[in-house]
Amino acid sequence: GSTIVSCASPEEEIAKFEQNASAAETAVETAVATTDGLVWESTWWPQDQMLDFIVYAHGMSGANYAITIGAITLAFRTFMFPMFVKSQRNSSRMAHLKPEMDVLKERIDQLDPKDLQLQQEYAKKMQALFRKYDVNPLGSLVIP
Repeated sequence: GSTIVSCASPEEEIAKFEQNASAAETAVETAVATTDGLVWESTWWPQDQMLDFIVYAHGMSGANYAITIGAITLAFRTFMFPMFVKSQRNSSRMAHLKPEMDVLKERIDQLDPKDLQLQQEYAKKMQALFRKYDVNPLGSLVIP
């Protein structure tokens, strides 16, 4: 590595450092002065409500923001875990049901569109199939 040697005297170096420090201090004061007029106004958008909750939890716990956000995430995932499990179970059952459902759907597609009696009959068979496998066709859409 190369070494940088300054030709300035220590007094000049100190004066230069103090000048840079005062310039940085002035820049910080200017930045603070320009942001002093800004006030957070919460709306009812979900992200604003979540930010308000994080700030509230941070104030109540006294922990830093990283720990607060981690704790909120852990609590949310713990709370949502039963829904995730139910959704995965429903998806798995739908996969097992698919071959039978495809056969039934093919029969429905071959029906005359004007024969409402047969269409209702096949709709009941489809519902019976869902009951047999204990599955809700919209259940997988609840939690991605």
